[in-house]
Amino acid sequence: MAATELCSPKINTLDRFIPYRPNLDVNVAHARVMSPPSETKKHPSPWSNDRQRLYSDVLDGILDTPGQKRVLPITRCQSPETQNDLKLCSQRPRRRVITSPKNILDMPKIRNDFYTNVLDWGQSNRILVALEKTAYIWDVESKLCQKVDAVKDEEASSYFVSAVCWDNEGHLVATGDSQGHLKVFDPETEKTVRSVNGDGKTTVSVVKWRNNEIYTGDRKGGVFQYDVRCPTMAGRLVGHGQNVCGMALSDNSHDMVTGSNSGIVRLWDLRTHKCFRTIKAHSACAKALAWCPWRSSVIATGGGAQDGYIKLWQIHTGELISETSTKSQICGLLWSVEYQELASTHGSVTPENNDIVLWKMSRFQFEPLARLQQHLARPLHMALSPDGTTIASAGVDEIMCIWECFPGNREHHRKLSSSSLDLNQMIR
Repeated sequence: MAATELCSPKINTLDRFIPYRPNLDVNVAHARVMSPPSETKKHPSPWSNDRQRLYSDVLDGILDTPGQKRVLPITRCQSPETQNDLKLCSQRPRRRVITSPKNILDMPKIRNDFYTNVLDWGQSNRILVALEKTAYIWDVESKLCQKVDAVKDEEASSYFVSAVCWDNEGHLVATGDSQGHLKVFDPETEKTVRSVNGDGKTTVSVVKWRNNEIYTGDRKGGVFQYDVRCPTMAGRLVGHGQNVCGMALSDNSHDMVTGSNSGIVRLWDLRTHKCFRTIKAHSACAKALAWCPWRSSVIATGGGAQDGYIKLWQIHTGELISETSTKSQICGLLWSVEYQELASTHGSVTPENNDIVLWKMSRFQFEPLARLQQHLARPLHMALSPDGTTIASAGVDEIMCIWECFPGNREHHRKLSSSSLDLNQMIR
């Protein structure tokens, strides 16, 4: 298994609490300590420079007598190359990233459609993926696969499942299709819990679940809210004029962000269903959206093929915090809360550039950490495991890769902010 190691010491580091003295002669050292001072140093003042120099000479100074050993000899590195290695490895070591996938699964008939969202990883540790007209559930632990009966019209040749999503507990599945239908399915009972018919023309691009509410975005710019306890639509969020292909919900608030084909990003207050900020984020489609898990006022957005930028925004002011140009289509973004890193999937016409990049986000500045290369075509979809340790990516090359990017038992653990002003912390 290939790996990237950014700090490799060339020498063995020693225990800092146990002195290493290979030249120590205990008998000679004891005799020198117990011997009286020389004639010229009979009565030095306790705080005189002579006594300090005498102790320095005997204990660890440079002796003039050839062949005479010090009481506490110290081994020093004199090689410039060794000193450079020590200086390099004295810095904080950077973690090793496994750059080859743990598993590779076949995904036949997955659509080559940038405006779909057909991959999600639920809290029950099951992966949901849509392949043309059918959705499937793959259990990560048991390796069993289950079919989701999502087809509304088997006779329609243009029909396909265009968006999928788990509920917050990982028990129910929501699917949207090319005819605008929304369906809620229970994998345990294999029955449809709720079904809402669309207009038969508008494709659902994205589906997100929040408690008992389901939010969808379609290719006509519509953003709709549904309640699973009600058989009809509950509300509509008006604002976008073009295809809504990206959507992300904040974990710690009532905010939602949506992105459209025009590159415009809108921020919504779900309590009032009002848009409180509009950002012209990119010059191409803004599908890739991710809410920072440890800073709820920061979002990451990615632009399409004609843009290629990943940008960070402050939602309350609309200020651009930082950005980086990748010169490729940004298909997906997700954060690692444990490592405070950002993962991005990139689509390109050249096979060697269809990869996943991990970014070290120190002070929200982009620093490339590792590149994961396995897909030969655009990895359009990406999802994070419930424990935050593993990434699943599905590409146009009809494979799904499982990457162990963020191991939980790492040596250098980064803790979240413990500020007393953090309102998301528990009081007791």
